[in-house]
Amino acid sequence: MKISNVDVDAALANVRQQLQADTTVAPSMRTAIELLIVLVQILSRRINTHSANSSTPPSQDPNRPRQNRLKSGRKPGGQPGRVGKTLQPVVDPDAIQRVKLDRRPTQRRRISGCGRRETSGR
Repeated sequence: MKISNVDVDAALANVRQQLQADTTVAPSMRTAIELLIVLVQILSRRINTHSANSSTPPSQDPNRPRQNRLKSGRKPGGQPGRVGKTLQPVVDPDAIQRVKLDRRPTQRRRISGCGRRETSGR
């Protein structure tokens, strides 16, 4: 595999061969170098993955060409001739109901009284 015109597999094979030939390297150092070789192999394979050779979607490809959307030339809004209606605020409402919100950052937020029937016993 090549990254920036460097054959990574050949370079790692060369390092492994030199490590086996050198008998002066301490066993702990040999183990550390072997671990680094494995990490380089894993990371170099991860660099070369894209949507064509893995299960990632094309939208996740790094440096993918992005298409700019062209404006359609249409004006925003409804169709011509449509009468728009907006709910206007009332000066004197029939009832005002205060709703307590749970502002804790949790996955399941609950609004008190929402979705439950009111019973006279409570």
